[in-house]
Amino acid sequence: MDLTELGCFVVAPLTVVALVFGFLLFRFRSEEQARLARQAKLREGKDDYDASMKVLKRDPTNPDKREHALQWGRYYASLCRESGNATLFDELALKNDLDAATAAAARPQTVEERLRALDALKSKGLVTDQEYATQRARILQDA
Repeated sequence: MDLTELGCFVVAPLTVVALVFGFLLFRFRSEEQARLARQAKLREGKDDYDASMKVLKRDPTNPDKREHALQWGRYYASLCRESGNATLFDELALKNDLDAATAAAARPQTVEERLRALDALKSKGLVTDQEYATQRARILQDA
């Protein structure tokens, strides 16, 4: 065997090792980039959901804002499931968040609050004396 043949026996395995190493490095980089992209998308989904909840808290009786927050929450929940964090955020957590954000809107007004609102309407001339008396009687009767 001459020196050229011996070189082939050494160079060929080194080439294979270099190719395998290059492939593994490429695959690792691709997986790492995909993981980072998923994390960024999850973070962005959470930020969008949080922003929609802030908007809803400012106007808890607005059904469009509640629907918008619900859509962003479901999107964020789907991202959590895709990333394997299904227990981190789910439909129950979404419902609890929405209920908490709109709790003030669901609270019935007290008798005092209703009477103050009626007095304000009367002082602005938006209700007649007869309407005022009728509505005041209803409020007191419901108490």
